[in-house]
Amino acid sequence: MGTSRGTTGKMLTAASVTHSFASVLILLRLILYDSLCVLPVHPLSLVFWVVSMSHRLIKIANLEDLYQYFSFFFDGDFTPVFLLIVYMTLWLQGGISKDFLFSSKKRTFFSIMLFVLAPAITAHRFYTLHLYREVLSKAVHDAFGNETMEESNLAAHIYSIGHSVTNRYGGKQIRRPDMTVTYKVFERSTNSRGRCSSGFHSLIENQVHKNRIIMENGKLELDVYLPDDTKRSNKELLPIIMFVHGGGWQAGDRDFLSINYSGGLTPYLLEQGFMLISVSYRLQCTGTVVEDMIEDLGDAVRFISKNAKKWGGNGNHIIPFGASAGGHLSLLLSYSKKFPEIKGVISLYGPTELREQYLWDGASSWYEYLYLPFYIRATRKLCRPGANNADCFERISPVALVDSNTPTTLLLHGMQDALVPVSQARQLSKALAYNNITHALIEFPCAAHSCEIYCSSPCSQGTLYAIERFLYNSIIANP
Repeated sequence: MGTSRGTTGKMLTAASVTHSFASVLILLRLILYDSLCVLPVHPLSLVFWVVSMSHRLIKIANLEDLYQYFSFFFDGDFTPVFLLIVYMTLWLQGGISKDFLFSSKKRTFFSIMLFVLAPAITAHRFYTLHLYREVLSKAVHDAFGNETMEESNLAAHIYSIGHSVTNRYGGKQIRRPDMTVTYKVFERSTNSRGRCSSGFHSLIENQVHKNRIIMENGKLELDVYLPDDTKRSNKELLPIIMFVHGGGWQAGDRDFLSINYSGGLTPYLLEQGFMLISVSYRLQCTGTVVEDMIEDLGDAVRFISKNAKKWGGNGNHIIPFGASAGGHLSLLLSYSKKFPEIKGVISLYGPTELREQYLWDGASSWYEYLYLPFYIRATRKLCRPGANNADCFERISPVALVDSNTPTTLLLHGMQDALVPVSQARQLSKALAYNNITHALIEFPCAAHSCEIYCSSPCSQGTLYAIERFLYNSIIANP
C-alpha cells in the first residue's frame, strides 16, 4: 500500500514538473507567435524578430549537425504538436484530474492556459490562415500568373497547415557558394566608426566574421550559387537573382543566403534552375551612407553583367532581391533607372519611406506613433549631415522615385511587423498602382518581421510561391 502511494506521489510530482514547464513554454509561444493573430501590432512582436534571428546562430556557427535537433521547434508549427505531447504525458502521469489541475491559483491559471487559451488561439490562427489562403494566392496569380506556364510546383503546398506542423521545408543544410569573387576594392573612409560588428559577437571564427574582416580591409566580394548540372544542361543562360542582405544598414552579411535565411528559398530556386548571387556592400561602420551602398550595389550589377556569361548566367536579366534594409536598397537600386539589365525587384518588408513628414502622415496606428520617433532617429544617419538633408531623404525613399518606367515589383510584408510597419509597403503599392506599374503587395496575416525565415511557416510558403510566380512572369515578359 505504501509502495503504491509512493509511486502515485512520484507520478504527481513528475506531472507537476511537466505542467509547470509546459505552461511556461506555451505562455512564451502565445506571447511571441500565436498572439500575432489575435492582437494588433504590439511591442512584443519585436521580441519575435529577435528570437527568429537568434536560433540561426546555430547554423551560422556551422553546427548543422546540432541544428537538426532544434529545427522542428523553430521552423515548424510547434504549438499543436507540443500540446498533444503535454496532454498525453500528463495523462500517463495521472495529472488529468480536477484535483490536480485546479489545486492552487497558480496551477489553475496554467491549466486554463494549457487547456483553453492555447487551443483556442491556435485554432483561431489556423482559421485566419485558412481564410487568407485563397485571397493571397489570388493576388499572386492576378499579378504574376501566366497561362502559358505550367502550374506552380508549390501551388498544392501554399499556406499548408499540415506542412507547417510537420516541418515539411525545415531543417535545411548549409549550402556553400560555388565561387566567391572580389568585385570592388575601396579605401576605407576617415569617418570610419571602428571595427564593424558581425552582429554575432561570440562566433568569432565563423564565415560571417571572416567576411567582415575582408570588408574592413577594403574588399567587397560576391558569392555565386549555381544550379546542379541537370538544371543547366542544354539550356539558355540562367536568369540571375541578386540577393542583398539586411541588417539595419549596419550589420548582416551576404553569407545569410547560405544558411537558408529566407525559409527554403535558396535550395528551391537552385532546383528551379536560377543562378543566385549574394553581394556584400559597405556598411555604416565603414563611414558610409545609403548612397554609398547603392554605389556599391551598382558596381556589383555592372560586374555581374560583364562576367555572368562565363558563369553560365544571363547578365542582361538581373533581379535584385532583398530583405529589410536589403529590400530598401534593392528598391533604390532598381528604381534608379540606371541599369537596363534589371528586369524586376523583390522586397521583403523593406522600408520605403524615409522623409519625416510623410512618415508621420502615413502612420495608421497607435503603435506607429509610439515607434516613429525611434525609427526616425535611427534612420537620420543614412544621409550625411548637411543643408540638403531633406533632398537626400527624398532620394533614398523608394516611394518618391516611382514613375511610369519603374520596373515590376513584388512586395512581401507581415501584417504585424513592428520593425517596419506594413503601412510603408502599402504606400509604395499605392504609388505603383497610380503609375500603372505591374506589382503585387502580399500581406501575410499573423506574421512579424523576418517571418519567412521559418522554413515551414505559412509566411515562408507564401513567400516561395509569390517569388516563383513573379520570377516566371518576369522571364516571360522580359526574355
